[in-house]
Amino acid sequence: MPRPPRMKTPVVFRYTLSDAMRDKVIIPNPRKVRFPECDLVTSNLMNRLGEEAMARNRERVFEIEPEEVLGSAMLYAKDMYEKGTFKKGENKDFFTLPPSWGGNTVLFIRNERGNLTAMLPEDR
Repeated sequence: MPRPPRMKTPVVFRYTLSDAMRDKVIIPNPRKVRFPECDLVTSNLMNRLGEEAMARNRERVFEIEPEEVLGSAMLYAKDMYEKGTFKKGENKDFFTLPPSWGGNTVLFIRNERGNLTAMLPEDR
């Protein structure tokens, strides 16, 4: 028996990458030089890394900036990306970094520009 034709669901709301960048939900990667494949990060991730940097600073003599924490994550991600050392089921379009010092897992997901966006799991 043939299947009935699918009904197209009308788009009720669309939130594009341009909208997210305009609203500063997503920002350009301030450490893109460390991992050029990742051109965007969520502002939520940057805020969380800021909290992590502040917590680290309580235990350090010299302060660390959130961008430095992000830079470390970018170097680690670049190494994983280039070597292909992903977890089972992950690839160059989607992979995760293990939890950081502050317990933050960072996701890297291919975006509509063809590069990667770094985000927290709740940002998806």
